[in-house]
This record gives sequence, structure tokens and C-alpha cells, in this order.
Amino acid sequence: MKQDFKLEKLIDETGTNLSLDEWLKKIHSTHKDKYFIDYMFANEKHYKEYIGSIDARTNEDVKKILIKFLLPEGHLQSDDQIRENLNLCSGKELKEKLNESLFLKKVFLPLPNQSAWPSIQWIVDLLPNFPESALNALDSYIQNFCQFLPDGRYTGLFDAKKIIQAKYMQHSLPVQETLDSLTWRNFEVLVAYLYNQKKYNIKLTKRTRDGGYDVIAEKNNDRESILLHIECKHSKKFVGVPIARQLMGTTVSKSVTKGILIASTYFTRPCIDYANDSKRLELINIDNFDYEMRKHIHYNWTGNIQDILKTAYMTLNINK
Repeated sequence: MKQDFKLEKLIDETGTNLSLDEWLKKIHSTHKDKYFIDYMFANEKHYKEYIGSIDARTNEDVKKILIKFLLPEGHLQSDDQIRENLNLCSGKELKEKLNESLFLKKVFLPLPNQSAWPSIQWIVDLLPNFPESALNALDSYIQNFCQFLPDGRYTGLFDAKKIIQAKYMQHSLPVQETLDSLTWRNFEVLVAYLYNQKKYNIKLTKRTRDGGYDVIAEKNNDRESILLHIECKHSKKFVGVPIARQLMGTTVSKSVTKGILIASTYFTRPCIDYANDSKRLELINIDNFDYEMRKHIHYNWTGNIQDILKTAYMTLNINK
């Protein structure tokens, strides 16, 4: 079979035939062919291998590749096509489009030293501490420009999303070991602080209380009125139905929105079934709790647990 050497050469120039390590070295090099892909993963194999090894990669290295995938301020070759499409519009339609979109106005009526595309690279400054905010900003950027982005740049932005999620939101943490090392009181304070960071007013019940709920969380504003009874179960055993029923008994008042049962482990199947049958009981197991802590407290909360607890005691004005 005759080989297409021209096609092989083009594939070589794009970088798709390189190993991941070779490709990573070359994306930061100034000596690249004009066809070389450095704004997204060159192939699916690179993507899977990079995400699979994300925990071993430093913040500095991750930010370097993110900068490559995130659009800088400037112009793209697709701008010419956008202008051509706008020229096909009637005068009235064109005027309406330009009035509605500052981006289209900058593309269609370019000014000297003015860029059409705004940079989204600034979101790397939100990492590692605010990955959720970085993703929200990136999602807004994609939503606003998706219809104008070239396919490669569109893919690159989604690759950037996956990198942020894998590195700062889905990475493995010693969650079980960290929770096991806490006293039951520190676990309650940690839960209370989590809901404080979720904009609830917090009140911890007295240490001598036996059963029912440990934290009262309340949120009142013009949009909503919520009152939560939160029971914290710090145990190495699966939490069963009796604890769930006990908590449900505290929610009989119409003023209580729902009960939340938070465990440092998991729940038994009957307990889960009981909660599913109720409209006023929420179960949060260790995995759900880890997600909430990463989202609202810190992406690496287990590594900062003592500082977080210190801040929690001070913020909630609790005596140890």
C-alpha cells in the first residue's frame, strides 16, 4: 500500500505522534512548526495520560499548560469568517447585532491597538485556592463565545476545565484519616464552620445534649427563609436508621425546613431508603462532605485542618 508521506509529515508537525512528555516539552518551546497543536491536547491519549498523572504535577506546571489552553487577548483567524457572516446581514440586522454585542462590534469595526478577544488567562490567579470561581468564570466565557470559537480553541477551553477539576477539585485527599483524627467536638465545629461559609447563621447546641441535632443553621433574607437541624455523626461504623429517625423527630415544627445528617463514614442501605422516602431529610456521607469542604473551605482542606479549625473556633466564637 502506498504511503501518504505528505500526510505523515503534517501529522508529525502537529505533535499528535509525540509522547506526552515530548509534547509537553515542545509546547513551551519557541521552535514549533506553525501547525503544532499547543492550545489543546494533541490527542485523546495525551489527555487521558495527563489527567491520570495530575496529582504528581506541580501547580506551576499545571498553570503553564492552562495558560496555553486559555485564550489570550488578541485576534483569531476565525475573525475573518465572522466579518464575512456579518456582511451578509441586512443593514437593520447588522446594526442590531453590533448594538447587542461589544465583541462583534470589535471584530467588525476593529480599531488600532484594540483586541477583539478578551483574555481568560487571568483565571489562573484564582488557583489553587478558588477553583470553583475559576470554573464559573470559564463557563461564562464559553457560554458567551462558544458560537464564535474555532473548534480547536473550544476544545482547548474544555480541556482546561478538566485539568482544573482534576487537579483542584477531584484529587485524592486523606479524608478518612483526617476525620478519624478529629474529636467529636472538632467534627461538629468543622461542620458548623462549613455552613457558616455557606452563608448560614450558626448556633451549636450544648455539649451535654444527647441526640437530636448538634447544629442549628439559619438563613433569612428577602429571597429565602431556611432553618436546618444538623446532626453530626463522628463514627467509624456505618450510620443506621435509628439516628435518622431521631433527627427527623426534631423537624416536626413547621419552621424547620429539613434535617441534615452528616457522617464521617457512610450510611446503611435502610438509612438511605428511609431518607429517600422523606422530603425533609438529607444525608451527607464522607464523600459528599469532602466535596463540600473543597468547594466552600479549601481545595486542600485536609492539609490545612488545624488552621481551619482555629479559624472556625474564632469565627464562631466558640470556647474549646
